[in-house]
This record gives sequence, C-alpha cells and structure tokens, in this order.
Amino acid sequence: MNNHVTSDGIPFVIRKPGVEDAENIIQYSKQLFASTDQLLTTVEEYTITAEGEKTWITNSLNNPSAMTLVAEAHEKIVGLIFFVPMTKKKNCHTGEFGVSVHPAFQGAGLVVRSSKPS
Repeated sequence: MNNHVTSDGIPFVIRKPGVEDAENIIQYSKQLFASTDQLLTTVEEYTITAEGEKTWITNSLNNPSAMTLVAEAHEKIVGLIFFVPMTKKKNCHTGEFGVSVHPAFQGAGLVVRSSKPS
C-alpha cells in the first residue's frame, strides 16, 4: 500500500483490491459510467453483481500476468487501473488495459510521481 496526497491535499492510497472491495468498486463504476458518455460501457449495460465483481477481483489477483490497483480516499474507491491479458495462445501477449478516475477527483492531481534514481 502506498500513501499519497492529491494536489489539493487529500490523502489517498494505491493498493491491490480485495474481494471486500466489490461493492465499493461497483458503486465507483456506476458513478463513473453515469458521469460521461466517453466510456464504452453505459450505466444500463453495467449489470455486474457483487459475486461477479468478487470473481473478477479474485481472477485478477490469481493471474500473475494481470494487474489491478485501486486508489482509495476517505474509504471510497476514487481510481482504478487494470490490465487483463488475453487467454488464447496466439494473442496472450496482448490484453485489455483500463484507467479511470472518479469524476470528483479528475483534475485533482490523483497521480503518482516516481522519484528519479540518483
């Protein structure tokens, strides 16, 4: 878990999600999809259940080629990044990559800056 601060001073952490985050990720996703028409998924199409979300989280955590991280502030998910590789032998070098930030945190400096090596 990494502790960070937005440009307006709001503390947040970046960490791997657990199955206990399923409902929080669903609420985050619904707010995100309702906030814009620039995403491929609409609110009406987003019908995942808590059990489905838990399965997605578990599969991501158990796949050494996958990665999922959440940004959390005030015990709410405010950002999500994931990479899920394709499963077929001929395209397993490719995958789906997603990055999203909660509307209330867009433009708030929800970024992680790495320090330059000395």
